[in-house]
Amino acid sequence: MSRGFFIMTLVYIPLAIALSFSYEIMLFVGQNEAVATYATQYIIPMIPAMYFLGLFDLARRFLTCLQYSQAPMVAQVTASGIHIILCVFCVSRWDMGVRGLGLATMVTYFLMFIFTAIYAVSIKTLRESL
Repeated sequence: MSRGFFIMTLVYIPLAIALSFSYEIMLFVGQNEAVATYATQYIIPMIPAMYFLGLFDLARRFLTCLQYSQAPMVAQVTASGIHIILCVFCVSRWDMGVRGLGLATMVTYFLMFIFTAIYAVSIKTLRESL
C-alpha cells in the first residue's frame, strides 16, 4: 500500500500540473471560451478530489485483500448520501454553480478516504503495518 501511495503521488503531480492549465489547453485546441470556463471551474476543485479518490481506492483494495471489505462499502455509501446534500447546498443554496459540484465531489472523496483510514487504523492487527 505504501508503494501504491508513492506511485500514485508521482503520477498525480504531472497530471495536476497539466489540469491546472486546462483552460488554456481547451482554448488552444479550439474549444469555445464559455465551455472552457465552465469546464475549468469544475476541473480545478477536482484536482485534489482525484488524489483523495486514489487514496481511498488504495485503502479500499488493501482492506478488501485482508477480508475487511464492509468498511469501505459503508464509507462509500455514507459519503454518497452526504454528497447529495453537499450538491444541493453548493449548487442551489450557496449559488456556486459548476464549481460547487467540483467542491462537493472533492469533500465526498475526502470523507470516503478519511472514513476508511480511520477504520483501518482502528483494527489492532493492522495498526502497526499502517
